[in-house]
Amino acid sequence: IRDCSRNKRYDSTDVFIRVEKMPEYPSGFHGLFEYIKNKAAQYPQKDCVVVQFIVTTQGEIADPRIVISVSPEADRIALEIITSIPLKFIPGEQAGEKVPVLLSYPVPFSKTSENCYINSIFINDLEEK
Repeated sequence: IRDCSRNKRYDSTDVFIRVEKMPEYPSGFHGLFEYIKNKAAQYPQKDCVVVQFIVTTQGEIADPRIVISVSPEADRIALEIITSIPLKFIPGEQAGEKVPVLLSYPVPFSKTSENCYINSIFINDLEEK
């Protein structure tokens, strides 16, 4: 995993955490968060699960995994929600080439989840760059 915001050299097998052009969701990260939040509201879970995944050079979600866990059931549901996202991402780019990028995204099962709030701020910061 590499942060290539300054270093232009990379290998084709690298997965990036920050690139010149971060991946984008067609309806924006706010639209994606609304989709996830609405799906999560259908389940009687509490708190927030954070899922990390790679946005591939084709804009697909790959290798999702839990980075903040609540319970095995909530984790399973969060992975289902993330893998059911209906549209492909616009891939990230570094030096004009599409590259795989690692993202973390909250799945809020409750409106008062501090973890989701913190991650939403992070995501909003990404969207502004």
